[in-house]
Amino acid sequence: MVNMLLLKTARSTLANVIEHAKYASNIGPRLNKGDILLLQQNLRTLAAGEEPIQYAMEFLRYYQDNKNESDRLWGKHWQYIIEASELWKLKHPFNLRKIQVSFKNYGQGVMSYAYVDPADIRVIMDKGYLTPA
Repeated sequence: MVNMLLLKTARSTLANVIEHAKYASNIGPRLNKGDILLLQQNLRTLAAGEEPIQYAMEFLRYYQDNKNESDRLWGKHWQYIIEASELWKLKHPFNLRKIQVSFKNYGQGVMSYAYVDPADIRVIMDKGYLTPA
């Protein structure tokens, strides 16, 4: 089964994540090439009627940000850059909290990302939530 990582971002940084198919973090993820990255806009920055997950990416690699790439893209230095090989807009944007079947709390803590529970991955895959627009 594919792994999934929920990447949390604010509206102000989402455009650069989408444009460059890259995300920054201070912790390197435990993923394999081809795993799925879900882009979740922070709930407090959503417009009325918007769902927080509107885009997904395919994980390519992560690398240490030794050349201050994160500073140029997001105005803040992060230790790692997470790079995707493909990004797509979802046909059916969704809120993971509304469809999840696990008891995992995806909103807790200060982590910029969270691993998606395998039970929730099955729901996402089985219900077609990753279908491109």
